[in-house]
Amino acid sequence: FIGPTLLLLTHTFPKDKIKLSIPKLMALSALCFTSATASLLPYVFTGIEYPNGEPVPTPGPAIPIFFIDFAGLFVFSFVLLIYKYRKSIGLEKVQHYYFLLGIIITFSMMAITTVVFVVIFKFSGLVFLGPISALFLIAFVAYAIVRHRFLDIRLVVARTVSFSLLIVYVGLVYALLFASLLALFP
Repeated sequence: FIGPTLLLLTHTFPKDKIKLSIPKLMALSALCFTSATASLLPYVFTGIEYPNGEPVPTPGPAIPIFFIDFAGLFVFSFVLLIYKYRKSIGLEKVQHYYFLLGIIITFSMMAITTVVFVVIFKFSGLVFLGPISALFLIAFVAYAIVRHRFLDIRLVVARTVSFSLLIVYVGLVYALLFASLLALFP
């Protein structure tokens, strides 16, 4: 679901509502669920081999669908983000730059280490770097938020603080009530 989710994010960003037409959204959903179903069945990878003691999956007949869903949607999302970056001006351009840089580094590294090396080069030694690559996106977005007011996070921070205080208060009341009941009924 990463490819379709990234495409929806880049297509919608910075708006708060999805503007993708219903037929395109349905086609995207069909691709997503076809790829997910093929991944659960033995069609994307049919087996696993152990040359030199390293596990290497054997690509199956549905690997092109998986490639379109994964790598194809990544590339399309990158192109869309670059287009939006080129159209933006001022502070928005700087914000888009860091978002674009984080997305491209993260998802390129993820695609290369988890798909390209495994399927094309038959090497799975770098698969562990796929999930770790999300740290690049987190770092670039955090920098853009702090330095360039990328997202308006004041409301999120205010709610987080108020909910945290509420949880502490409810927890203290519960603990005092529980302690009082234990003192009354040993």
